[in-house]
Amino acid sequence: MIRAILFDLDDTLLNREASFEQFLRLQMQRLKLPLELQPHYAECVRVLDQGGKGDRQKMFSILQQEFFPGWAAGQLEEDFERHEWDSPVLYPGTYTALLQLRALGLKLGIVTNGSNKSQRAKMAFSKLSEYMDLVLVSEAVGLQKPDPKIFRMAVDQLAVVVKQCIFVGSHPEQDILGAQKAGLRTAWLHHGRLWEHARVQPDWQMESVSELVPLVSRRQPLEIYWHSEKSVE
Repeated sequence: MIRAILFDLDDTLLNREASFEQFLRLQMQRLKLPLELQPHYAECVRVLDQGGKGDRQKMFSILQQEFFPGWAAGQLEEDFERHEWDSPVLYPGTYTALLQLRALGLKLGIVTNGSNKSQRAKMAFSKLSEYMDLVLVSEAVGLQKPDPKIFRMAVDQLAVVVKQCIFVGSHPEQDILGAQKAGLRTAWLHHGRLWEHARVQPDWQMESVSELVPLVSRRQPLEIYWHSEKSVE
């Protein structure tokens, strides 16, 4: 019987791309960037940010020189740090699904890679932390996915065993492979993508977290459905 569900954060519960685009729109308004410059500024940010993987110091330096040459050093970086996750966007149905899962008596948690400050900000402004019994951020605990230890740490802190826990994520290796190595069952949120990774197969593929609700609320032992669904893949 499933007693707990652990989630990845970015691109699983939180739509990072949509959240970042929302931030950009609000930032350009807040900084009163001329309308004719806004498309170019937004594209420069997207290219330099690389989905959160780019060199942030280089990005701030280039953007400030080109668009805000009269500003003091560090002023643009400060705006990013203060407002980047003010308006996070979650995938549709996330709040309802989390409420339903909690109503079923399941323990819920988040295991996420990233800086403690930014990840905590996303969860605070989105209110996701209010739905969770546990939050582990890689920077804070000194471990990061796909290391199986961070998944086992989460399971231990929820006081369940690995076979009673599902990990739900969007990254094939960091989320699915890492969780499976720790002994957890896994659900991949595909968001319209195709699975193209031969090294590992998730136990379930889902479009939305709402699909978890009927899965874990079935009266029969989950093992029956798990083996039958795997057999027809």
